[in-house]
Amino acid sequence: MYCEYPKNAFQVLINRQCPATHPFCVIDVPFDVLLNQRYRCATAPRRTDLMVHLMNSSQLLAQVNNDNELYGGHSNCMLTAFYSPDCAFSIRMVSYLYQLPRMYPRLHIVATDARDHSKLNSRYGIIGTPTILLWVDGSVVSRMDEAPFSLKAFKDYIEKWTDLELEYIAAMENESGLIENIQFHKSSFDWYLCMSWCSFMLSIVYFFMNSKYGQAFWATVQTNYIQPNQAQR
Repeated sequence: MYCEYPKNAFQVLINRQCPATHPFCVIDVPFDVLLNQRYRCATAPRRTDLMVHLMNSSQLLAQVNNDNELYGGHSNCMLTAFYSPDCAFSIRMVSYLYQLPRMYPRLHIVATDARDHSKLNSRYGIIGTPTILLWVDGSVVSRMDEAPFSLKAFKDYIEKWTDLELEYIAAMENESGLIENIQFHKSSFDWYLCMSWCSFMLSIVYFFMNSKYGQAFWATVQTNYIQPNQAQR
C-alpha cells in the first residue's frame, strides 16, 4: 500500500508556509545564482517623496546608523551620490540623478557634498567626484564603476546589485523641485584647471633644468648667445 501525492503538493506546501499575498515573504527561484547575488530591496515600501535628498556628512552618518535597524522586516536600501559644486562631471551627472526617485521609488536617493571633509571620505574612499555608493542596512555593498552620465548606466548598476525593477511614474511638472537646494557654481573660466596646468609646466621646466640635458642646454645658450652679447657691450 502506498500514498500518492498530488502533482501540486509542493506548491500547496509553499503557499501554506509563505502566502503570496504576504508583502515580506519572497521565494527565490532555486539555484538561481544571479538572483542570490542581488540584494533584497523590492520589499521596501514605496517612498512618497520622490526627490533627491541633500544631506551633509552628519546627516548621512545619522541616516546610516538608523538604517542599521530593520523596520517592518524589510531592508533599507540607499544610493548616495557624492558630488562637488565645482566639478563639471557632477554637473553632468545631476540631470540623470534627479530622475532616479521616479524610476525606483523604493530606493532612497541621497546627494552629499564631498567638499565637507569628514571621516566619511577617508572611510569609504571618496577621492573624486562624482562617486556613487549603494548602501543596504547601513553598510556599503558596492561602488559604481561605470561613469554615471546616462540613465542606462544607473539602471544597469541598480538592477545588477538589487532586485529592483524599473517603474514608470508620470513626470512631474516642476522637475526642479525633485532636488533639494543642490546648487552648482558655473564659471566661464576654470581657474583650478589653469593653476594645475601652470604648476605642471613649472614642474617640467624645473626638472628639465636640473637634469644633465637642461644643464647642457643652458651651457649652450650661455656660450652662443649670452657671452657674445656681453663681449660686444
